[in-house]
Amino acid sequence: MSPQAVRQSMDDGRLYTKEGHPIRVRDDKVYDKSGQQVGRLVDNKVYAPDGRYAATVVGDRLVYRASDNRQVSPPFVPRPVLPMTALKQLPSMILGEEPFRVDLEQVHDDDPEGHHRGQRQTRDDRDP
Repeated sequence: MSPQAVRQSMDDGRLYTKEGHPIRVRDDKVYDKSGQQVGRLVDNKVYAPDGRYAATVVGDRLVYRASDNRQVSPPFVPRPVLPMTALKQLPSMILGEEPFRVDLEQVHDDDPEGHHRGQRQTRDDRDP
């Protein structure tokens, strides 16, 4: 995908995670499908609210790259927006991992791992 096409995807708010979950981009803010701000975009990298690296923009996808995980950015206070309606895309074969631990479609109250709706964790928060 050309740099212009990537910029157009971001301008239109049409990015997806590696696994195809829809992501909304507004200016430099990155939101999941439920409207929770999961990151901030800086030079094609996404940083979590605590300032840790969360993902790299590759084409129209956000992908966690272990080689980029030492990068940091100043922390910020996430701001929610209205939820969006978008269909999940097919998973990508891009080298890297899914950037967010929790399934961005929906988190159920009976989740055996004890996650609650609205909680999001970056790849670095995962159990080994």
